[in-house]
Amino acid sequence: MTRMNDMTLETERGTDQRDSGADFDNLKQSFSQLRSDINQLLHSAAGAGRSGAHAVADQVKDRAARAKDEASRHITDLSTKAKRAAGAIEDRINDRPVTSTIVGFGLGYIVARMMMRR
Repeated sequence: MTRMNDMTLETERGTDQRDSGADFDNLKQSFSQLRSDINQLLHSAAGAGRSGAHAVADQVKDRAARAKDEASRHITDLSTKAKRAAGAIEDRINDRPVTSTIVGFGLGYIVARMMMRR
């Protein structure tokens, strides 16, 4: 049963990392698209009259608001996945406190040795 839980946690962790990476890539793509849209709108606004410039400014504001909403959604998704991953790690530590303590000391020792070399 414990072996099955370990495999489930590993699968969830791997899925969360892939999903987080995909969300981050989507976020980067959204910002790139926003940057492209803004540049396109600014170039078209240069030749437009005053009233046209106001219309373009409104379009820029609308697109910026949509990009902001999408970025907020992605950040919320990433935050949720990070909390879920932290909960899975916490459960694993609670399931094996002695092993977790030994691993913690081991990692601390390795980091301390690395810091002493510098």
